[in-house]
Amino acid sequence: MYEREGHDEQAYLILFRHAQLILVHLSKHPDTKKNEEDRKALVAAEKEVEKNLSKLEILRPRINKRYERYTQLMRERESRKQPSRTKIVAEPREQVADPALAGVAEPLEAGENRDLAVQ
Repeated sequence: MYEREGHDEQAYLILFRHAQLILVHLSKHPDTKKNEEDRKALVAAEKEVEKNLSKLEILRPRINKRYERYTQLMRERESRKQPSRTKIVAEPREQVADPALAGVAEPLEAGENRDLAVQ
């Protein structure tokens, strides 16, 4: 489901957890050695994990690329904010008529702004 919807991070996490469950935990479980049916189920699950490992190898670079793009965008956003913050601080507050633009937000009174609240 996550793969179809394009949620690579969630798909990766689920596939990784599935692989860990099968390869680490179930392979060491004592019942897999006692019961032939459980052993066959484990072998089938291990084959499924092999298919999923190839999916993990495809998803990993896409996730890393998306993360790198995100961090780059955040750095660019921060670099753009720095000069504008300095500019606002340097300007006197009296010159700015709108309190929201001056960085000083004032809460609205509910009783005086009923129409706005309804909208």
